[in-house]
Amino acid sequence: DFSWFTATGMTDNPGTICLTMTGAIPRPGIIEVPVGTQIREILSEIGGGDLSAIKAAHLGGPTGGYLAPEQFETPLEHDALQQLGLQVGAGTLEVLDQSVCLINRIRQHLQFVLTELCGQCTAGREGIYQLSSIFQAICEGRDVPGCRRRNLSDAQHLIMELVEYIRSTSLCPFCKDACLSIVSSLTHFRKEYEDHLQKRCKAGVCF
Repeated sequence: DFSWFTATGMTDNPGTICLTMTGAIPRPGIIEVPVGTQIREILSEIGGGDLSAIKAAHLGGPTGGYLAPEQFETPLEHDALQQLGLQVGAGTLEVLDQSVCLINRIRQHLQFVLTELCGQCTAGREGIYQLSSIFQAICEGRDVPGCRRRNLSDAQHLIMELVEYIRSTSLCPFCKDACLSIVSSLTHFRKEYEDHLQKRCKAGVCF
């Protein structure tokens, strides 16, 4: 009898979700919440976090994506997350404050993916390598490879060309999902990219 389980969560998507909550939050740990619980509720009531001090939340591990504060009303539910281009993924929810540089984090995620991918398809192997090189250059204040000018319009065009190439032609979800952090951060944290292309890192991590 699984009625005790289906009694929680949402009518059309019952049950619970387990997450490992970490980062800049007073009460980190492994949690289990009903499907549909708002991200805001998880961060404030369970994690004890000060929402005004949170810069972003990262969901799904190295192949996950970013949630901006204005998205914290989103329910932790597969369809709602999918509409934002996100997923539960590895089941991690990392809370980030203003001391964290998102561009540097993406660089680290891409380096991790490079060490873990199988290398069987050109799109994954070469595409992720090129993205990693671009973010490495941005974090070091160098010219972006393949980009004539240091502005967000040119850099974004180049980055998204590579992302679409990887998403449409790579052979497995691992490489496709590795682009989630890039797409979600470009959507909601454009100012951070603009600052870095002008060799400014408010977190004091890069350069």
